[in-house]
Order: sequence, then structure tokens, then C-alpha cells
Amino acid sequence: MHSVVKLADAKRSPKWTDSQTESGSDRRFSQHASDLVLRQVAKAYRIDGKRLPVLEDINLTVEPGQFVTIVGASGCGKSTLLRLISGLERDFDGEILVSGRNVTGPSLNRGLIFQDHRLFPWLNVEDNVALAFESRRIDPADKRRIIQEHLKLVGLTGFEKAFPYQLSGGMAQRAAIARALVNEPEILLLDEPLGAVDALTRLYLQNELQRIWTQKGVTMIMVTHDIDEALFLGDRVVVLQSRPGRVRRIIDVDLPHPRDREDRQIARLKKEILADLAGEH
Repeated sequence: MHSVVKLADAKRSPKWTDSQTESGSDRRFSQHASDLVLRQVAKAYRIDGKRLPVLEDINLTVEPGQFVTIVGASGCGKSTLLRLISGLERDFDGEILVSGRNVTGPSLNRGLIFQDHRLFPWLNVEDNVALAFESRRIDPADKRRIIQEHLKLVGLTGFEKAFPYQLSGGMAQRAAIARALVNEPEILLLDEPLGAVDALTRLYLQNELQRIWTQKGVTMIMVTHDIDEALFLGDRVVVLQSRPGRVRRIIDVDLPHPRDREDRQIARLKKEILADLAGEH
């Protein structure tokens, strides 16, 4: 049984300083946001004929439009969990539901961004983003318009014809984010998307992710090893314990966005999470 730090009512939308309507509803929850439910999810691999449990009894509910971050020691199954939610891994026990429907395979309603941007070096930015439409029939004029809108969203207007080698690491990752968003997914899954960039670029991209999340209103689930990053971005922080991965604690972060990185609550929660993870070793 995992513990929950009650810093906010889990059923309540996170507080925003400038996005509340007069009726009190939170307008960042777009029609594309979707809820996610995991019930008793478990995953094991067979290695050299032996069963190796990776995840065990994962129970988690993510509300529409929430930003959930997942932290834990290396090898605790964080990336495997994202692969299960995305539908790339189909052999697991338990149930994964998106808007009440079982996840049985990959779908355009779930986008996935990896640590490596995975842009094709022989294609320019515009063509790399256009690859997202390969499994979807769309009018060429609409395709160009949607690509331009999303390149503007991630700050890459003017770089449509640039090739990956002509981009910085942060710019390449922003192109990957645009590619993941053009099909308007209900859930965006991010697997250590900022792990390969330098510290200053990482801070900048954290702010960019927060801005994009606000504008798109999509549900986001992000795996990270950076506890500061998890607390700065997440409405909820899921702490996994390892071998096999289980939910140790879920923290509801009751702080408005944009957040102050030096906030005392963030500092206190960081100490608690570090203590949790250190306790495993």
C-alpha cells in the first residue's frame, strides 16, 4: 500500500494564476485531455529462462489535463510503465484504461517523446514533423497549416527547412515535441525528454514544457530522474520503489503555476523524496 502526501485534493484542478474563467472552471483542460487509470498493473520479463518482475501492483489515476511526473531509482520500471501506457508493450497483467477504454496497442491519442529526439538526419524539421501523419489521411493544406502552428508553438518558426545537424539539442527536442503534438493526442508521455541537454537548456525547456502544457491542455505524464524538475512541473509526483517497481508514494503539489523553484514547500518535498529513495539503498 502506498502513502499519499495530501498537499491538495486529488480531485481538484491545480491552481493557476491566470487561467481561471469567471465561473471558476479551468480552461486549460481542453477537449483533447483524457483521464488514465491503471489497476493492479504488473509486468515481468523472461531472461535466461527465469521470470524477472519489473512492475508490480501499480494503481494510479490521472485526471484529465493533469501533469504527472514519475521519479525513482534507475531500474525501477519507469520507462517500462510509459511503454505499457503507450501500447508499445502489450504483455502485462492488470488493466490500463484511457477514457474508460482498455489500452490494447499504440494509438494516435497517446504521444510518446523519448530522451533522444529521434529525428531522421536526412529530413528537415518540417518533414520530420510531417512523419506523424503517415498513418492518417489529411489534406495537404491542412497538414502544412498544422505543422506551422505546432512549430510556432515550440518556437521553431524559421527553422522549417533546417536539418537536425543544424539544430541545438534543445531545438531538436522541441521539434520532437511538435511531432508528438500534431495529431492532438489526449495523453503525452515523456520519457526523460530533457536528460540529454545541458543544465541551462534544461531549465529553459522546463519552462517551455509548462507553457505548451498550458496552451494545449493535454494530459502529460513525464518520467524524470530530476526531483527538482518533477516538483517544478508536476501536479502530482509519483515515487516508485524498485525491484520490482511499486508505487511508494504519491505527492499532490498544491502550488500555483508558474512555480518558484526556490519555494519552501518544493525544498521540503525534495528532502522527503530523497530520503525515500535513499532508504531503498
